[in-house]
Amino acid sequence: MPQPLQDGQVTFDDGAPQTLDQYAKDISAFLMWTAEPHMLARKRIGMQVLIFLIVLAGLMYFTKKKVWHAVEEPSEIARGQDPKKTAV
Repeated sequence: MPQPLQDGQVTFDDGAPQTLDQYAKDISAFLMWTAEPHMLARKRIGMQVLIFLIVLAGLMYFTKKKVWHAVEEPSEIARGQDPKKTAV
């Protein structure tokens, strides 16, 4: 049984080499594309979502700092003392 692909069987307009190795790369790239034709769009949207989430996380962090900046940390109060009467 002869080989299904041989060197020089296909000509490329862009000047790519006409070798069996190049044919195998082209066929495997085509099969990957046919398996997932929307992969590039998914990756692009995924990057946009990641950038959005990073910006959102930064905005939420700075909003939290602005809202809670006036809240003091609780001081330790001995048992039995009235916190309103204790001078800190």
